[in-house]
Amino acid sequence: MSFPEFPQPAPGEVLLVCTCYADCSALWGGLLDEIGARREDDGLVLGHTRVRLRMVEDSGWDYLHAGNVPALAPGSSPVPPVVVLADIPVVYGGDGPLLVDLAAIPGRGVRILSARLGEILADLLGGTLAFDDLVQDMDRCGTYQGDGGRPAFPTPTSTPPRRSFPSLPSTAAALLVRTCFDDEAGWQACSANWAGQTRTAGSARTWTWTRSVWSTTR
Repeated sequence: MSFPEFPQPAPGEVLLVCTCYADCSALWGGLLDEIGARREDDGLVLGHTRVRLRMVEDSGWDYLHAGNVPALAPGSSPVPPVVVLADIPVVYGGDGPLLVDLAAIPGRGVRILSARLGEILADLLGGTLAFDDLVQDMDRCGTYQGDGGRPAFPTPTSTPPRRSFPSLPSTAAALLVRTCFDDEAGWQACSANWAGQTRTAGSARTWTWTRSVWSTTR
């Protein structure tokens, strides 16, 4: 499923994107009252923080998830470090909006209390708060400094290092690639089973075995 691209925000402006619709009409729930915004020109200004939000809606963004957001950000600069989503939990659950990271680890999201939207956006845009700080201080429900209790395990704030893998052999035959090296007996049984199927099928199918080490532990 493809989604429309987001519009280009003005410098210092943050997009507030509606992702919940009924009969192609945008649903915002009580969010616009809860964030303490006032309309100014063609956007919203959040209280004394002077953070500007640009409300955007398109029924093509219905059910849009945070992981899809980075691909829809405009390619030209400047791009703000976050996008704010007014999603289904906002409209029907009374939750706060979802902030989506576009800078450090694009696509991860943290929910915040609606009344603190201006404060948190001002700190993010000003550099006194990083998205990692939001992630590290989430409660079990994924809300920054929420009252849902601390999670049992901290959420990682760094991406795992990328690994290089050996190339697969060049062959016209189909490959059966071993990617787990914890069970030698299981691998031998699997190999024997596939070899038997190959012989039964005759020359119509050829399998090439490869034992390249693709395990994450080796």
